[in-house]
Amino acid sequence: MSSIADSYKEIISLCQKLSAEYGNNASDFSDGTTPDAITAWENSNDILIPESYKEWLILTESCKVLFDVLNLFPLKKIIVGHKDFPDELVVIGSVFGSGDSVCFSKSTGEIIRYNAFADAPEKKRFDDFNSFLEKVVLKHLKRC
Repeated sequence: MSSIADSYKEIISLCQKLSAEYGNNASDFSDGTTPDAITAWENSNDILIPESYKEWLILTESCKVLFDVLNLFPLKKIIVGHKDFPDELVVIGSVFGSGDSVCFSKSTGEIIRYNAFADAPEKKRFDDFNSFLEKVVLKHLKRC
């Protein structure tokens, strides 16, 4: 298993290669945030962000990958307590523009792909954020 930094570099590289086909505006990565900003968010919300996602936030606080393959929110837009989601889930972004959200569990720290608006909402669980990146985002980008 690669590290978060390795996955980040590979996603950036694949997005750059695909920009010839999809355009230069198809992907965008902000600067990373600081450990102090992460701690402030955690203290303000009384929620611990999973370590693997913290590593990602330090690399890039928010991003758009190939329009809607992956969109991750900046800290100030992370959704806690959305009425359409189970209380245990914190929404950090969306994936594939299909209504699927990227979340983490407040209690376990698992990364969860969840569609609150499906007829039968289903949770796809990942041990950590890097596992999600490898099994969902990188897998898709490599097929493009």
